[in-house]
Amino acid sequence: MGSVEVPVLMYAGKVLEHMVTRQRYWSIWCMGEVLECIGMGDVLEWKDTGGVLKCLDTGEVLKCMHTGEVLEHLETERVLESMDIGEVLECMALAPAHQLISSSLCELVVGRGTHGPA
Repeated sequence: MGSVEVPVLMYAGKVLEHMVTRQRYWSIWCMGEVLECIGMGDVLEWKDTGGVLKCLDTGEVLKCMHTGEVLEHLETERVLESMDIGEVLECMALAPAHQLISSSLCELVVGRGTHGPA
């Protein structure tokens, strides 16, 4: 089959688990479906290519301008840490644009890989 390169989304370095099937995925390839982060309990919604990332738990909405590129906060329109594949995105809505690492904040890591159970 080979390895299909698709964006891998992790919340605080955790694996995403499907909210309904409870199946664990490294890659978000089931677009438009709701995923739940293992351990954190936070829910993320991934909509279409370059679509919308929504943290249902906190109500914060992030817009993926480009896969693995720049995320923009839809409500405040603040631009988050620009990143390349593997870099870290930090939500700057609650803190200066310097450093923001907290359990309640949206910290996203985007990488590459294939889907599969953890």
